[in-house]
Amino acid sequence: MVGKTIKKYADEKGLTVKNGIAYGVYGGYMISLNEGSGYKALSVAVSFNDENSYSALGAYLSDANIRKCYRITNHQLNNNSVTILFFDKKGTIDKIAEFTDTLCSKLAELGGLGADYCSSCKMPLDSASALKASMNDTVYLLHEGCFVKDNENFTIAKETVAMKGSVPKGIVGALLGAALGAIPWAIAYYYGWFVALLGLVIGLAAKKGYELLGGKESRAKGIVLIIATIFGVFLGESMALIYVMYSAYTTDPQYAAYSITLFDTVRAYFSLLFTNSELMSEIIGDVLFGLVFAALGMYQIIIAAFKSTGKKANTLTKLD
Repeated sequence: MVGKTIKKYADEKGLTVKNGIAYGVYGGYMISLNEGSGYKALSVAVSFNDENSYSALGAYLSDANIRKCYRITNHQLNNNSVTILFFDKKGTIDKIAEFTDTLCSKLAELGGLGADYCSSCKMPLDSASALKASMNDTVYLLHEGCFVKDNENFTIAKETVAMKGSVPKGIVGALLGAALGAIPWAIAYYYGWFVALLGLVIGLAAKKGYELLGGKESRAKGIVLIIATIFGVFLGESMALIYVMYSAYTTDPQYAAYSITLFDTVRAYFSLLFTNSELMSEIIGDVLFGLVFAALGMYQIIIAAFKSTGKKANTLTKLD
């Protein structure tokens, strides 16, 4: 998606806006810009002949002062491109404009191959007549033959991945991961804290569990992660409330004679949950409130899961 500020920047820099991306050759490199909820993204098609240059670029983008100065939240470095995410608020496009100039200079300093080279084979090409193709919101310049060859390889790779994995195994893994991720959420909830970052922890744990148990890389992955996160938030809040009840049972003299165990407390909690409408309403309200914070923390994970398994994911699309 391209909003007003990126469109304005594109007009100023002579970039093209198409297929939800602003792109064009700038500073000797093919750059691409797009945005989503809470972020803007800059991608640059660049490759290096020296592996040390990749390491140097990664170190540069990981520098705390650089990230703070330009509002960088994350970056991804691939063999033929680099993508940088920026926290989106007023003035971010100005930061991106400044950083783009700085980054292009840095890439040239590190010997980065830009618009005069094919993003696939790294051989020289005429940027004016080169084929422009996008993949995962990044635009590349390619030889026609490289475009055909790479798309065939990507298709074979996607078909191979689609045959692997199991959704049921992924569900089990995601739920187990969410359960582990719910522990810090339970601790925070017990002390009356709502922390969006802990929603991210649940999402990351669910994602890791899905992948470790061999979950299928399909559209189902995103749906499973959403369900697992809801489960994780509910479980975290339930664990906190069960602990409160158990503490009351074990410290209150009037319950001491009953020797109430933790299992008894769990059973009492769920009995109350499904028979006491007031408690049910309170729990549902807390879960919904908690999910708002969880969504803030893991929104990008879910979006990335859907994008990475969509029909256009890892597929080159001609822009000419």
